[in-house]
Amino acid sequence: MPLLVGGEALGPCPSTRSFIEKHGARYQADAAALRAQPVRTVGPEGLVYLHQGEMAATEPTDDATWLLGSEEATTCHLVVLRHSGSGAVCLGHFDGSGTARGARAVVDHVLALSPTQSPGRLELHVIGGFEDERSISQRLTLDVLDAFSQQEEEIHLVTFCASELNDELREGHHWPVIYGIAVDVRAGSLFRARFPDKGPDRALRNSRNHGDNEVNGDTHSCETLLRRVPGTPHARSVLSLYCLVLSVKPRRWTLPKEPRSVDSCSHESFKSRSPLVSFVVHHPAPPISHGWLRTVRKKFQRTYIDSHTDP
Repeated sequence: MPLLVGGEALGPCPSTRSFIEKHGARYQADAAALRAQPVRTVGPEGLVYLHQGEMAATEPTDDATWLLGSEEATTCHLVVLRHSGSGAVCLGHFDGSGTARGARAVVDHVLALSPTQSPGRLELHVIGGFEDERSISQRLTLDVLDAFSQQEEEIHLVTFCASELNDELREGHHWPVIYGIAVDVRAGSLFRARFPDKGPDRALRNSRNHGDNEVNGDTHSCETLLRRVPGTPHARSVLSLYCLVLSVKPRRWTLPKEPRSVDSCSHESFKSRSPLVSFVVHHPAPPISHGWLRTVRKKFQRTYIDSHTDP
């Protein structure tokens, strides 16, 4: 079933500009209103914060998680899919790798949290990117639209604030307007946001962005994580930590794709990875063993639970 724009199937999109010329009138007012919102500071209470390449899904009856959020998106896109009937919602931070797989995972997560016969529809919100010099944002916008157009389910594009519609000129240079958003799961709304607390394990989680990784469809299942670690919705399993560190390619530690457009938070994020960079360089192929796990625990001074152990 193609992605629906105003109830009609979205046809081929050769460029983001052609999409805006054809459908922009439907989205420009809402995009302008979203860009004009004041940026709200969101604390850690009730929040699952997502880094690049991660996604999370939950629903309104979750009494421990009522906010999903992500920031530091420049060429990346923040994609929200919500079921208007059940209120189930998934937020993904798409960076251009594994877009098709990530789109399928977003749909699967929302459907899994929605009763089979729940009335309502799937509503898609796409935010992020800008008119960057290498058209990285525009290509990702088209990939995201195409990926959701390929799904079997009927999906309605409700918000489009991406690429040209999320762009502003500053001293002759293009910049993204919106870097971060939060989704209020209970209210079913989204808003511009910043997140002082991007933990836990920021360096370790960000390391995956420098390997050949796809958007992780299994990153945060809120219900499962909260059941395992009450009060700690971000907690990572040991198995996930294996995957994160083993997937790192040290040769690919580079600055973001569009450094001029990166805000101060993104620079701090990059700098926060340096302890992990050093660890991986000196342990390029760590054995999957309890001894290696103890080294990780000691190095990063945190305790993790085994993925197969309930508290």
